[in-house]
Amino acid sequence: MASAVPPGEMPAPPPRTGALRRMLGWGRGLVLAGLLLVLAMGGAVVVLDSSLGHRFVADRIAAIAPASGLKIRIGRIDGTLFSAMSLHEVVLSDPEGRFMVV
Repeated sequence: MASAVPPGEMPAPPPRTGALRRMLGWGRGLVLAGLLLVLAMGGAVVVLDSSLGHRFVADRIAAIAPASGLKIRIGRIDGTLFSAMSLHEVVLSDPEGRFMVV
């Protein structure tokens, strides 16, 4: 049986899977990674500005331990961390004891 190509015609070359196609694949991957990064950062901002995030920030401040022995305790954070916040029951103490309550 003869080939399916009529005599005198060349068969079509196979489709190319060259650099352009690979770049498009990488481009989609980079766009997807960028989108996921933006979504993760947005989610972190939303969580950080919730009551859970406020407590996390207050705990991180309390965990700071300078060599002077100063300790800071924050009772509550109201408002948003990114524009207008108010701190309640801020206590400053050193190794000798509490010296300021705001």
